[in-house]
Amino acid sequence: MTMKISPEKIPALIEWIERNWHKKTALILSILIVFVVSYWVIGFILKDSNYKLINEYLWLIQLSFGTLFSFIITILWFNSNKYPRRKNNSLIGLVIAIRSNTEKAKRVQQDVVDKFRQIISKVQSADIIDLIVLRDVHAKRVIDKRSAIEISDKCNAHFVVWGKSLSYEHDASEQYKFDPDFLVRHKPLEPQQRNLIVRAFEESCNNRQWEFLEKDVFKGINTTAENIREIAFYVIGIAAFLSSDYETSLKLHNDLYQLLESDSSERKKLILLYKRLKLWISDSYMLLSISSYYEKKDPKDAYSLIEKSLNFHPNHQGAMTCKAQYEFSLGRTGPAKNTIKQIESLIKKEGSSGDAWLYSKAFLYFFDEDYEKGSIAYKRAFDGKVSERVVDSVVLFIQEYLVENPQKIQFLYVLGVLFYLKKMNLPEALIQFEEFILLSDGNKNFIKPRDKARKYTEEIKSKLEIKED
Repeated sequence: MTMKISPEKIPALIEWIERNWHKKTALILSILIVFVVSYWVIGFILKDSNYKLINEYLWLIQLSFGTLFSFIITILWFNSNKYPRRKNNSLIGLVIAIRSNTEKAKRVQQDVVDKFRQIISKVQSADIIDLIVLRDVHAKRVIDKRSAIEISDKCNAHFVVWGKSLSYEHDASEQYKFDPDFLVRHKPLEPQQRNLIVRAFEESCNNRQWEFLEKDVFKGINTTAENIREIAFYVIGIAAFLSSDYETSLKLHNDLYQLLESDSSERKKLILLYKRLKLWISDSYMLLSISSYYEKKDPKDAYSLIEKSLNFHPNHQGAMTCKAQYEFSLGRTGPAKNTIKQIESLIKKEGSSGDAWLYSKAFLYFFDEDYEKGSIAYKRAFDGKVSERVVDSVVLFIQEYLVENPQKIQFLYVLGVLFYLKKMNLPEALIQFEEFILLSDGNKNFIKPRDKARKYTEEIKSKLEIKED
């Protein structure tokens, strides 16, 4: 069995394969060439063998080597054409998939990518970003949102920059234009949260320059890379925040904040983004402080974080409420009362952004054993609008306070009221009220709350159909 190949055709075939290596037709042609060449070479080497067995089975040896090399080529093709993926799940995958219309535009695109890589390497969040730059063959496939989503899945990435790098003649001079689009991936969000992402893109993409003349190419490359950086850091940070990854959000937003702080012209151009950025940072510090307080049981760290939150947004009523709570936990009763007064004063000027602070105010009244004002304050708090999470945190705070201060039995009554009137947990409310009545028996300081506790106890037993022995 003999096979022949025309040697003069091989260079042209190899050149074609190089240009079209990503196509399946190139794979098929490569397999065919490798098989034929290896078949021919093995036959040429072994045709004059003195071994009878080799001569007898030469065709099978040729076939085996041809198949082996074809298999190797197939593996190489699949490995070289697969999409790069995020290195590990702890990093933020950021994909750049830009296609170019000319060689000049391609060079500018590469310069922009190199500049982008350089500027993100200088910020603190560089250690959490995995930059994935797609080759032309892959970038050309990203033409709309649907294909961008597919790419983000294949690369296991969070953020995709896709679009075109263009060059064209304009008024007898070369002009360049970047036409980018952006996609951010995140956990499933509520419609209101998705609207925040949309608004984040609008805020960050506003007042951006994407076109420049050839004489301004170096400045244009820097501006384009900075545009991508600012949009990516702002939007990914918000998506991370809405996905409850506050540390990642804080790293990205803090870096962006420092960049804008050091560049007054850029800050002025992006003034709306800059103002909102400070609010996002403030909220991130506040939520991290809550985690530090309740999960890590570290009130000192929580207080340090809430101070940082208030540095970015001094009139943040939620952060001020947390501050009062942490101050009280650290034994700073006077400063806690002053913080509550500051909140009240602020509400008179600006209105209330929530009613959670009323729980802190009521707590302090009970701490001072002013039960009449405390009861009024708790009624106002119950009538206010707060999330279930806030009520749970109030309950947890009082429970932990009682562990450290068991002599403050008035807070057993407060827990009973919270469980009865707010959480509707009648059995738990009954336990708290009965313990309070038992421990306060005969103490004249607790006459009014004890009478109310007895009244509530009777109501609960009636509802639960508990009969007295």
